[in-house]
Amino acid sequence: MCKVLFFISLPSVVAMDTDIRIIAESDFGDFRISLREDNIMHIFVRPYVLVEKHMISQGMTFIQELGERKCLNLFEFSEVASVDDEARKWAADENGNRYTIADAMLIISPAQKLVANFYLPYHKPPKPTRFFTKKESAIRWLKKHSH
Repeated sequence: MCKVLFFISLPSVVAMDTDIRIIAESDFGDFRISLREDNIMHIFVRPYVLVEKHMISQGMTFIQELGERKCLNLFEFSEVASVDDEARKWAADENGNRYTIADAMLIISPAQKLVANFYLPYHKPPKPTRFFTKKESAIRWLKKHSH
């Protein structure tokens, strides 16, 4: 079970670079998940982390504790973070990725860009998925997919 911190009544808690409030947050060591009031789930992956399937299970538990809501996902990878093949396959599976409306992934390294160019045509994720180098562009794109 993960620890979910709720900040609904705390007006001073805001997303890192916007005036959007964080309504729930959990830190898993290798990554941090924050649910913003605009229904964007911000997943920040720390440096030197390889995202694996068991880490996705931790994130799924976080979402289930929030009432199994569908979210717009903003994945922010540090320059040296990556995702293993099993986790990439899960992300492209309709059944595994059931809490997702759309995925925006922030990437910054040339190696991440190579993987991104391979991921979309090979895995063909069922949800709208796009890679970005600027957070503002990713958030704008995600908001176009909100219900």
